Amino acid sequence: MDEKEAEKLVRKALDEGVDPVKILEDGIIAGVRAVGEKFEKKSIF
Repeated sequence: MDEKEAEKLVRKALDEGVDPVKILEDGIIAGVRAVGEKFEKKSIF
């Protein structure tokens, strides 16, 4: 997903009343964790 698509989805969620903290926890933070785990396993650099 590119930056514009991510922004579009976040704005849509906010417009639908989704709590911003929920967006962070379920979306952005989960993605960062997944990347961190792969980095630790040296499967991405």
